[in-house]
Amino acid sequence: MSISQEQLVRKPRLKTYFLLIRIQLICLTFSPPFWSLTLLTKPIPTECRYSVAFAFLSFEQGNNFTWVLEMLVGLLTSKLNMPKVIVTDWDPALMNVVAKVLPKTDHVLCYFHIEKNVKAKCITNCRVNAKPSKAKVVDKHVKEAKDEKHCDKVKKIGRAWRDVVNSHPEDSFAIAWLTFKEEVCGPFPLFVKYVETTVLNLKKHFVRAWMNKYLHLGFRTTNIVESAHAQLKRYLSSVGDLASCWDEIDKMLKNQLGEIQGSFGISITFMAHKYKKKQNKLFSELEGYVSRAALSFID
Repeated sequence: MSISQEQLVRKPRLKTYFLLIRIQLICLTFSPPFWSLTLLTKPIPTECRYSVAFAFLSFEQGNNFTWVLEMLVGLLTSKLNMPKVIVTDWDPALMNVVAKVLPKTDHVLCYFHIEKNVKAKCITNCRVNAKPSKAKVVDKHVKEAKDEKHCDKVKKIGRAWRDVVNSHPEDSFAIAWLTFKEEVCGPFPLFVKYVETTVLNLKKHFVRAWMNKYLHLGFRTTNIVESAHAQLKRYLSSVGDLASCWDEIDKMLKNQLGEIQGSFGISITFMAHKYKKKQNKLFSELEGYVSRAALSFID
């Protein structure tokens, strides 16, 4: 039985905890010539992170992506273990591969990278043209004032865009989009056309009104896996052969496992002081049975 983010937030938090440790999410990021696939943090009751797969790639192309995901699926012992949600960057080739290899997995696009693209387009397309002047020399203060005005306009458009992305339900989205399109970006039809035809045709993958139908557990960006990838690169700081890379990856995974085991040990042995108070009898009865991180969800 599938459950959406909308249904999840309506359930008691105690039930939320038990759902959190059963749902699998995979988040992907890539940096040539290395890919990192990381199982996201939330499914582990102590909020630790561990990596599930690594792959060397020579090119960022569809057939390479297909091979990586097929190998990943091959590691899963049962169809019941298929990831329920996958979070990736906005990459057309990768999106096509995900739809092909994981057709039943809900696909979330990193809204942070989408926002960066929208902002970059806004900076170039939403500049108010100055009135023609006969003066050949532009006063420095006038130029600074124009740049500041442009900067304020970009910030205003950015706020309106975030209202669109975070709108929920669909009626709120319609209102937020109309405000963005007509009131905020009315003087910039080319920019509006770009957003409408290039970005919003993917709205079901990043706008809350549609995305909350997936059980994404709050993971809407690839930031967490990019952090894990940065950690991996620290282990692989020097260029070496495949055998030396294997040794370094093995060392990193052992350290991750040690952190996970340590976090469980802390949850079993120590309990936060606020949960030991007499008025929190319910929480005190859970000491040693529920992780500290999970208690924060229940609280």
